[in-house]
Amino acid sequence: MLSFRIILRCGAARQRFGYKRCLSEQRVTPESLLEEYNEKITTLHKQFAGRTVSPRSVFTNSELSLRYINVYGFDYDFTLVQYTPEVMKLIYDESKKRLVNKLGVSTLI
Repeated sequence: MLSFRIILRCGAARQRFGYKRCLSEQRVTPESLLEEYNEKITTLHKQFAGRTVSPRSVFTNSELSLRYINVYGFDYDFTLVQYTPEVMKLIYDESKKRLVNKLGVSTLI
């Protein structure tokens, strides 16, 4: 059976999200991860069943720390604003410049 080595930082995460697996280091299987994922999804569906969401709502993820994230992107899908071709070109050019100059990505991109 295929297994993966996973390092878990527990502390507050265990208290907040109720992780079952909270050893400092352990081996878990893809099947056990999928089982736990499905349990969490089922719990969320039960918790929020029947609630309506305003179509004007904007959702954020305030649980993710970007402290150790070097690169992240945005989905420019025109949900909130309409971008002009000039702005889209600027976003692309500046992103490419930063990837090459700051992170050493090949200029062939």
